[in-house]
Amino acid sequence: MKITNKLTLIGTLAAGALLLIAGGFYWLSQLDPAQITRYLHSPTILGTVLGVLVLLALLILYLTRHTALTIRSYNTTFKKALKYLVEDFGDEDEHYSEIVGDLSKVDLEAPGGYRKAFELLQEIVRQAREDRRTAQEENQAKSLFLANMSHEIRTPMNGIIGFTELLKSTPLNDEQQEFANIIEKSSHNLLNIINNILDLSKIESNKVEVEHITFETHHELDNTIDNFGVVAAENDIELYYFIDPSISSRLKGDPTKIKEILTNLLNNAVKFTEAGGEISVEIEKLEATQGDRSLIEFRVIDTGIGMSQEQIKKIFEPFTQADSSITRKYGGTGLGLTITKEYVELMGGKLLVESEEGKGSTFSFTLPLEEIRDEETDYRNAFTDVILCIYQGDEVNRFNQYLQRYADYFGMELQPFRSAQELHTFVSEGNCPALLMDFDRIPQSLREVLDRLPEEDLYLLARVTSREELKDYKFTNENILFKPATYTKILDMLKSISRYEMGEKELKSTTTTVQTRYHGKVLVVEDNIINQKLVKNILEGLGLDVDIANNGLEAFELRRGNDYDLIFMDIQMPVMNGIEATHEILEYEEDEELPHVPIVALTANALKGDRERFLAEGMDEYISKPIEMSELIYILNKFLKDKATLVTTPQEHAAQILESLQPQEQSGTDSSSSAPKEVAATAQEGKGMETKEILIAKNLPFSRKLLSKLLEALGYPYRIAETPAEALAILSSQPVSMVFLDEKMLDDALVNKLKESGVLVVLTSQAEHPERILGLNSIIYTEKMTRENFKKFLEERGEK
Repeated sequence: MKITNKLTLIGTLAAGALLLIAGGFYWLSQLDPAQITRYLHSPTILGTVLGVLVLLALLILYLTRHTALTIRSYNTTFKKALKYLVEDFGDEDEHYSEIVGDLSKVDLEAPGGYRKAFELLQEIVRQAREDRRTAQEENQAKSLFLANMSHEIRTPMNGIIGFTELLKSTPLNDEQQEFANIIEKSSHNLLNIINNILDLSKIESNKVEVEHITFETHHELDNTIDNFGVVAAENDIELYYFIDPSISSRLKGDPTKIKEILTNLLNNAVKFTEAGGEISVEIEKLEATQGDRSLIEFRVIDTGIGMSQEQIKKIFEPFTQADSSITRKYGGTGLGLTITKEYVELMGGKLLVESEEGKGSTFSFTLPLEEIRDEETDYRNAFTDVILCIYQGDEVNRFNQYLQRYADYFGMELQPFRSAQELHTFVSEGNCPALLMDFDRIPQSLREVLDRLPEEDLYLLARVTSREELKDYKFTNENILFKPATYTKILDMLKSISRYEMGEKELKSTTTTVQTRYHGKVLVVEDNIINQKLVKNILEGLGLDVDIANNGLEAFELRRGNDYDLIFMDIQMPVMNGIEATHEILEYEEDEELPHVPIVALTANALKGDRERFLAEGMDEYISKPIEMSELIYILNKFLKDKATLVTTPQEHAAQILESLQPQEQSGTDSSSSAPKEVAATAQEGKGMETKEILIAKNLPFSRKLLSKLLEALGYPYRIAETPAEALAILSSQPVSMVFLDEKMLDDALVNKLKESGVLVVLTSQAEHPERILGLNSIIYTEKMTRENFKKFLEERGEK
């Protein structure tokens, strides 16, 4: 029962008792003395009246006592609250010290004491509301500051990243190319840090958004780990990396946050690991799943200074490190692990720490990620033809352990050796077709024989700081795997060693790409000279004519005198900003009844809501600096689709591998080629097979592409069949000199036709079912598919 109800009931009962007593006296005053005497001597009447009065008194006593205890409890609670305000709240916040000081002087026992205290509490509540309004205004000011800071920092970053990309498109030697790659990767890392600074306010307000997008597993994760190769080498730290090869090449999740988590953990590992120490990054798929998602565990292990259990409790607090001496010695803001923990938990994981002082730490977390399966990038048992000799030394280190796990999955054989003498024995006996050694760990006796070993299949694992020493040897960058040994580097090495890989899968990364070129006129409005040159170079490289305006006023004047297909408009500019210029251009187009030219906001701001704000101002789209090529292409395709043409350009890797496959003019021949599935090149290096063509009957597109490139380069006519039925139709309609065939293409009808014709059947891999090719005139091509090898193979079989 509420205290007010209790007090009301007590008052009602007391008033009733008083009325009963007063009524009794009034009733008695109306009687004569004889009647009064008779009633007073009546036990029934007297007992009833006294009983009622006693019950009322007891009830009033009980309610009064209970109410007094309740009031006393409220009084105690109120005093405790006032004590907290006075002793704690007032000390922590000087803003309320005056009010709290007055509150501490209130005597609650004095008349009006509670009323005075209540008035002061009301003043505290009023002040708190005012503070909240002020905090909201300050938060808006902070957002504006972050936007300005973002613009100022991202503008020079735009120039660094953009011109690095342009630099990489120019002729560079291997060393320069690697330097450019390092600049590009480091710039992107810095950009991610800037973006995370902007995310701090979102974390505090629980507004961080988690993406769920498809990303290339090894491209994203390998690059993140690879970025630490230089700093680890410079600090004399051995950096190891292993990713479970059974993890799909594409995952769905938030790659940006995963990379930021790994970057934060690796930064700490490098910071707290002394020279001569080790850091290992391990990424593995667990057997358990979470619905349709795989559970991927990430571990960063170091042999650093370690932490006590008390220190572990502190490290996830904002702006806090294990102890103050760490901040003085190692630096840092103490925010990295706080952000890391938040990101892990937002993505459905939990960040765990195991550490021992003086021995090191292990940070681990498990994330549920969806795997996008792709059989073409699953290399299980893809390198069964590879035997790799590897220097092991006296102890098996983590790299040896990781390489053995890769070997088990890829199907290759590892042959360890421990000395120059043992290596010499393997090589002399022909048991060492390919060789991998850690240049930083091998003894001098092995270094002395490096130049005497065959260069083609000799690979060295080395730190980037060993580059000068490596110059004393004959090796090129193609033979060197700079640490850390990522999945991609190991896979590329195996592809280079393996004949099967060159024949079946390598072309997947060497096929030509279709690049879009545009025809149109574009206006770029930008006040920063570096950014002007960058955007102009990029757009001109895509085939566009580009005009430059330094501010919004110049942009308006140029728009009045020219017809443009697209305008890129910076926002923060002198004289007239981008928003004002957009308004002027829109008003001009409306007054003159001109077709609208799309305007794309081009800004270094990166705050949520920017796109909506710019669209509301009349702009048509938004792109953030630094400019990502994929975003730029999206914008161009959106607004210049009718002015786009497709141009086929080979990728850089394709140019390296297929360089020797390009058609060459030869005297007395007319080199030309036709599209696939039509009669191909009519040019021939000889006249021995003038009316016969070579049939390519391969089920994999990249295999057909490789063979057709080789035949075109050598001037041989060919036909392509993508199915057994097409192959049978070609064999039935015209004679062919040779058939390059996949075993999977064979059906009964095609086998019978091949037996009947007696044509030479060339397989590019061992038959899994030899009985299917029995009776065929077949051989297996065993060489790497280079132009010279292929030419020699054809000439030996009468194809001249």
